Amino acid sequence: MQVSNAVKFIILTEIVFPTLLLVFGIYHGVMQVLYRSGVIKAESFLGIDYYQGLTLHGVIN
Repeated sequence: MQVSNAVKFIILTEIVFPTLLLVFGIYHGVMQVLYRSGVIKAESFLGIDYYQGLTLHGVIN
């Protein structure tokens, strides 16, 4: 059975996109823990404000 290139692209997109969102959500979750525990004291970290990261983490999850 042959799989067309369009279907291969859709399958790849359905694997890569959620994986990237998962990694992004985990990153912001860890950043939230570090911020609330006092390890990070700055209001923004790597150009992202705390509440921007918190919002993105909540939306992604």
